[in-house]
Amino acid sequence: SAEIERLTDEREKARIGLYNAAVKLSKARHAAAEKFEKEICDQLADLAMKSSFAVQFGVLPEIDDMDDAIGADGMDQVEFLISPNPGEPLRPLSRIASGGEMSRFMLALKNIIARLDNIETLVFDEIDTGISGRVAHTVAQKLYNISKLKQVIAITHLPQLAAFGDHHYLISKATQEGKTRTALLLLEGEAKVDEVARLAGSQTEAGKAHAVELIATADQYKSQA
Repeated sequence: SAEIERLTDEREKARIGLYNAAVKLSKARHAAAEKFEKEICDQLADLAMKSSFAVQFGVLPEIDDMDDAIGADGMDQVEFLISPNPGEPLRPLSRIASGGEMSRFMLALKNIIARLDNIETLVFDEIDTGISGRVAHTVAQKLYNISKLKQVIAITHLPQLAAFGDHHYLISKATQEGKTRTALLLLEGEAKVDEVARLAGSQTEAGKAHAVELIATADQYKSQA
């Protein structure tokens, strides 16, 4: 009937419009990906990761094959590729990144998109694996920058990172009656200074003075950031 033909035509026009919108969105993503790749590499370089990074896009389907591929987010199939070390080929991030590398990648990512997502709390574990004191200070600064927008929980063994915390908790394990128990203790005042000094490797008066200096340096950055 004429009504069926009209509805069929409208549906086809809608499909074409939807497909064109998805293609337009894909082109915008490709353009944004170039800037995003550079920003990620710059962030990773700050974190002592001489990595190559790329955003890989799948081939878009033709309009006749779009029904199984299209959704609320368009038609793109996207994968992050990374080469953690110079000279290595790019491979899927999910397959090759270690715990520490993944934490640092997430730190780099969140420094770029923290204002855009709706995640309220971020937990970073092993983020200090294999980094020097200088890089640790940079990591701490980036964590603090994110913490202005999100709640950040960082598990660390480095004094440079611990010094930046607004609240400090000491996690310890002990065996009692054949069972391992974990304790969580809030540190304040001198206890905070003592723990930062312990992480730095010295609980002497000189070590405590160094801990006070680390905390003061962190507080100065936080007051100016």
